[in-house]
Amino acid sequence: MKNGIKMKNNKIYKNLIGILKKNKFFWSLIIFIFILHLLTYPSIHNIGDEQLYLDVASRICKLDFSDFTGRETARVHGPFYHSILCLTSPFHHFEIEKAEIVNFIFVIIGIVGWYFSTSFLSDETRKRLIILLFANSLIWIYSFRVLIDVSIGVFLSLGLINSYLFLEYRKKRNYYLTIIFISLASLTSEIAISFIPILFVFLLLKKDKNFIDWSMLILPFIPYGVYQLSIGFKDVWVFGRGLGIEGRLVSFVPYSHLPIIVFTIGIFGPGIISCILMWKNINQEKKLKNFLIFSLLLYLLWEFFFDFVISYNLPRLHITLMPFLTLLLAEASTKSKSLRYVYYITLVYMLMTGFLAAYYFHVNELPIWKNQIIDITKMIKIN
Repeated sequence: MKNGIKMKNNKIYKNLIGILKKNKFFWSLIIFIFILHLLTYPSIHNIGDEQLYLDVASRICKLDFSDFTGRETARVHGPFYHSILCLTSPFHHFEIEKAEIVNFIFVIIGIVGWYFSTSFLSDETRKRLIILLFANSLIWIYSFRVLIDVSIGVFLSLGLINSYLFLEYRKKRNYYLTIIFISLASLTSEIAISFIPILFVFLLLKKDKNFIDWSMLILPFIPYGVYQLSIGFKDVWVFGRGLGIEGRLVSFVPYSHLPIIVFTIGIFGPGIISCILMWKNINQEKKLKNFLIFSLLLYLLWEFFFDFVISYNLPRLHITLMPFLTLLLAEASTKSKSLRYVYYITLVYMLMTGFLAAYYFHVNELPIWKNQIIDITKMIKIN
């Protein structure tokens, strides 16, 4: 029996070595990007909400939930992220530099989740997706911030892609995963409600009459409804309150009214060309046509909401969009040689901007937008 177990272990080991050798370039890039991430850890924190979230988590550990029933509930959002910070406190002890690791773990969960959620694509496209997600400058910068933005981006994006997969391939697993991820998203931040109009319009476009499909609009929000009931519905009008803080954010953050397309170009650089071309050729696609429709709908509704409804627009609010646009870029790279070049140019661009911005916050406390570019280049010095 021992010999049988030993032979089985040897076989697993040989298979693993074979996989690593076969994907040598992929793993080399992943390790290289990971090393760049390590060089930018930890961040110097200058966003007040980070310490607030740790304080809330500390009170949760003392079974004090007053933050979710008082006037500040809109600022702390839902209880799930803070509860995670509480549960992981034996490792970080509510020290902000150590608590960053919690968000980095969320990034890894999101990347792994997207890899397994895209089995309808070729293995090459999925690997390119993972590399570009790991190099994404926006996700990179906020992976070392004790904020809800990465966690809500992970849960909401995985909920959205699984809802699409269920409607497209009718697998019950995707239906249940949609409910789980959107439930967690709604208990993390109220922005998860954006799932409803996105899926609602997509179902209308599909002329879907299946009750099970439409139930996805309601079922994931049952835990959120129970939570709101327990706190006396104090947080229901969070979007209304969001309209009331326009003056403070505009005066404090000068780019808080720019449209999302500006941030998108800043994050992906030349890669935005591939996204636009994929949407432009939407009728030439057979396998991906519905995904292109879904991703375009997601982008347009997201743009409309943050440009015309909510009174402020910050880059970190759009982490949810990143995997969808990255997938378009990765898939486009398989269409032609020129778009493959665009992919690798985009990768280099994202690594440069991601590292420079993240390293800036590694050594400087002053918000980056308060400097001119020439000042930033002088301040970023590898010690």
